[in-house]
Amino acid sequence: PGGYLQWSEQDPTANKIIRAPGSMVSTEATQELLSSLSKPQENINFKWVSQLGSRLAQNLVLMRFDRQEIIKEYQTFWSISVLQGCEEFSSNMRRKAKSDEDLDKAAKLQDAADRASAELLNGVGIHQELVVAVVQKPLAGIV
Repeated sequence: PGGYLQWSEQDPTANKIIRAPGSMVSTEATQELLSSLSKPQENINFKWVSQLGSRLAQNLVLMRFDRQEIIKEYQTFWSISVLQGCEEFSSNMRRKAKSDEDLDKAAKLQDAADRASAELLNGVGIHQELVVAVVQKPLAGIV
């Protein structure tokens, strides 16, 4: 009781494409990838991320809730981590596939990640936001 918890979560629904100044590199593949990631899919929906504060406040005292942009110096790292997540997700989709349609979805995701990777190496980035909630467990008898 009385302890604090900080929960930080990347919000895929807030991702945006950025380009290096003066870059004329296509962002088509990266846009396709972000669009596919932000769509609700079977058993995957990221709405809860923007509702994190209110969900935690149901049982805990919400001390702070805000959004933080990933600083410019870390954009490349975070962009690469999105691609790595897609590769892992695609691999899991293939492993758990129950139909040719499931295998096709996994292949399309991997293809989009591969094409986006080429864009990221040439000045395209993924602007991301973190949702941060700080909550406190109420002291006994105090709410």
